[in-house]
Amino acid sequence: MKIWVSILSTVLISCNLPSKQANEVISINKKHNRLINETSPYLKQHAYNPVEWYPWGSEALNRAKKEDKLLLISIGYSACHWCHVMEEESFEDSTVAAIMNKYFINIKIDREERPDIDQVYMRAVQLMNKGRGGWPLNVITLPDGGPLFGGTYFPKDQWTGILRNISDIYINDRKKAVDFAAKVTAGIKSSNQLIPNNNNNLISSSFLLKTIEKWKSSFDKKNGGTKKSPKFPLPNNLEYLLDYGILANDNECLDHVKLTLNKMAKGGIYDQIGGGFSRYSIDELWKIPHFEKMLYDNAQLITIYSKAYRFYKKEEYKHVVTQSINFLRRELKGEKMYYSALDADSEGEEGKYYVWTLDEIKSLINVNFHQLSALYNINEKDVWEHGSYVLRRSKTYDELTLNEKNILVKANQLLLENRTQRVKPRLDNKSIVSWNALLITAYLEAYDAFGDESYLKEAKWISDNIKKYCFKEGKLIRIVGKVDGTEAFLDDYALWAEGLIKLYETTFDPGYLAQANILIEVVNADFSADSSAMYYYYSKRGEQLIHRPKEITDNVIPSSNSILANVLHRLAIHLGNKSYENKSKEMLLEVCSSIESYGSGYSNWLKLVNDIVYGTNEIVFTGPKALKYRDEFVKDYSSNILIAGAIKKSNLPLLENRISEETYIFVCSHGACKLPIKNVKNVFKMINSNIR
Repeated sequence: MKIWVSILSTVLISCNLPSKQANEVISINKKHNRLINETSPYLKQHAYNPVEWYPWGSEALNRAKKEDKLLLISIGYSACHWCHVMEEESFEDSTVAAIMNKYFINIKIDREERPDIDQVYMRAVQLMNKGRGGWPLNVITLPDGGPLFGGTYFPKDQWTGILRNISDIYINDRKKAVDFAAKVTAGIKSSNQLIPNNNNNLISSSFLLKTIEKWKSSFDKKNGGTKKSPKFPLPNNLEYLLDYGILANDNECLDHVKLTLNKMAKGGIYDQIGGGFSRYSIDELWKIPHFEKMLYDNAQLITIYSKAYRFYKKEEYKHVVTQSINFLRRELKGEKMYYSALDADSEGEEGKYYVWTLDEIKSLINVNFHQLSALYNINEKDVWEHGSYVLRRSKTYDELTLNEKNILVKANQLLLENRTQRVKPRLDNKSIVSWNALLITAYLEAYDAFGDESYLKEAKWISDNIKKYCFKEGKLIRIVGKVDGTEAFLDDYALWAEGLIKLYETTFDPGYLAQANILIEVVNADFSADSSAMYYYYSKRGEQLIHRPKEITDNVIPSSNSILANVLHRLAIHLGNKSYENKSKEMLLEVCSSIESYGSGYSNWLKLVNDIVYGTNEIVFTGPKALKYRDEFVKDYSSNILIAGAIKKSNLPLLENRISEETYIFVCSHGACKLPIKNVKNVFKMINSNIR
């Protein structure tokens, strides 16, 4: 570790000192660079930089080795505000580009296209910067890819100093650079190692209680979320706390979920006019967002708000789901699937599309302005930058009077119509399998909550198109229309499998289970690790990087291994496959020793712990009205539920010999069922007696 600190200190302390290289005159090619032929909107944004950017590939990597030059790998995504800032300050500057072009082979990467590369070098940067990382992610490596220096956003002067001094170190102290890169690479590999554990006693109610009690210390009991800023929604955390609160009768968890959902829905992080959530808020109040809108955030938030509506029965949550789905359909739906994101910036300014001045609002809202200003916190205290306002509600929808609701509906319509005339943020029109798979689940949860048939239809449409456009010759392609056909990663396989299982549990079409099983067979063949129950993030057919990572810790999106462990658990029950259940438990045991001290980082793994500790309730619907009874049952939310069903004959283990001309409901556990019943309301009594 000391050598890491030493070389970083040398670079950062001396990065602003004069260098003989600073006075060199280097010619700049001002025409477009190699990124002009890329399909990624993010890469195309940099196609006219004076930096001689390469896309990741053999051309750049071979040139670096041939010319013995350092690689400068810059990773970002199209909606990233600070990526734009660094581009404007440094990558569009001819002086900076001159240094980069002379001493480095420069590679631009869209992290959403190549999350495998991003994972490897993000871990390197975190090791070198005491756990800190982010985007833009800028890494300087040896020609073979060994990390030498890394960080996120750097102002122009600091960046040019870093470039000069890193190149000086490589030229004048090669051994120090090589040794340092070797240590970082070793650190990356060792950080991904888990210790297998066969102690089943770890998975217990006391284990859960200890984990949750530590987690509670981070609860912000005034504003929801965690006690820090910036604040990320982290929907998977909220989903888990909702489930645990129900199972353990823990009102503190249930109150925290409700408080967080209410505060976010009223806050500036939520687009009050057009629907949808920004990626995070920069403050503790959910007041000022970082304005980029991502498909993955909104899909997961639709899921948790739909589940929360079924449990809490709050009109606020229905409003959020309905408005957010309208936003996705209006602004992110493509011909084949949904697009990835909307930029934070428009006209070179963050949030300009979304904020309002007092004069703008007054010119549109002549009637009821005073009431509207109170409802949307339009006052001197809440002025943001340049005299503008980020609108946030002072009340939840459940607290509004009928008159106040009418005022908001009319005002929102006028404001939205006016806003559509503005210059819109840039659209990232990539369609990514894993993010669309999250939306399959979101639409199905919304269907369960509200019974809107269009939601079910949309979920089927997404899944059908993933199969049609991205499942080729027995393997999954990550991005629709990607010319090189980059194979999908573990999250793509796992999340689509999760969506397929949910589709079966909603429609009782066994074809969805069969497709999910095919995906698991591919994963077992191409992603398995010899020395661990976990799976690698990229396929054995994929490009071999300096490290083959395993994604384990849950973040804004749950880790691919935790998703897969849950998928294996559910698929094992549906298909009667004992090996899947054993594999799922082996995976869980490998992370148990890490969970207790950091529950929020393993919330999706904890769902699996819930299933083991409290048991999975298998609810089976059979007969002519099976789907009708199923839809009636899911109107109320219960934890640890697995649904199966069929109208006619089925050979699935939970359904075999249980189908007749009458409609029946079976409540089962481990495949053993109680006597059938016909009243949906009685199911809840039987579930409650099982759980509690």
